[in-house]
Formats: sequence, C-alpha cells, structure tokens
Amino acid sequence: AKRGRVELQKEMSSREASDRDSFKKNEGSPGVRLGELDEEFVYETKEGDRIILGSHTWRVVHNVYLEYAVDLGLPGLILFLAILAGCFRSAALVRRRTADSPAIRDLFLLAEGIQVSLAVFAVAAMFHPVAYHFYFYYMAGLALAARATWEGEMHGVTP
Repeated sequence: AKRGRVELQKEMSSREASDRDSFKKNEGSPGVRLGELDEEFVYETKEGDRIILGSHTWRVVHNVYLEYAVDLGLPGLILFLAILAGCFRSAALVRRRTADSPAIRDLFLLAEGIQVSLAVFAVAAMFHPVAYHFYFYYMAGLALAARATWEGEMHGVTP
C-alpha cells in the first residue's frame, strides 16, 4: 500500500448547502487533488484512520500547518508562519518594554497573555485542524493592538 497523507477540507460554496456536501481531498503535496467524499464519510473519519482511494491506502491527517500547506501551497504556509512569528514578536516586545512600568501594568499582563496564547496555539496547531477558525486571528489582532497601544503610550498619544 502506498503511504501518504490525505487532508479532508470542506468545500465552501455560496450555494444552498445540501445533506450530502462534498469535501475535497488533497495529497500532502500542494495542488494534487485526489477526489471527493460525501459529508457523512468525512465526519465519521478520524485522524489516523486509513482510507482506500483507488488502489492506494492513505492515512488521514489533520492540523493547521497541513491545511495551509495543502490549500495555499508552500508560499501560503510560509506567509502564515511569518505572520505567526511577527505577532509573537510584537507581543514579546510589548511585554519586555512594559515589564518595569507600573503605570501600564495592564498592558504588560495583556501582552503576556497574548504571547502565551500564541505559543499554545502554535503547539496545538500541530494536533488540531483549526486553520480557518477565529482563534489565531483574535490573538493576532490583539498582538497588533497591544503593540499599537504601547507605541501610543510611548509617544504620548491616546489610542
């Protein structure tokens, strides 16, 4: 049996959803489309299961990094990782610069919480398929807002 990975990703459509929505399956290599399965099969399939497509056996995998790599290719994955790293650095900068300032202690605590949340997301993303859910985007927005608030505080501007 051929060893490989299959990413199951629901196709989104502006049309009316039916009881038998289709899902696309992509091989671990970006741009290689294997076919479609119905909704019931996809929801009953769990990570680690083996499925047969044609004459090959494939192992089902789900995680954020594979979702981005399969959907957007290597450039999309690199962009996502760059955004994640940039948000983490922004939160770390705010945390370091506000650590000794009692006047903006709340900003320090916020930046610390954002940094921990981003680190937990980065680790959990290896085990959970939530690439397009709101979790990361909330933390990314908060990281940027914390940095803008800190820069405003340093320049005497009220955000």
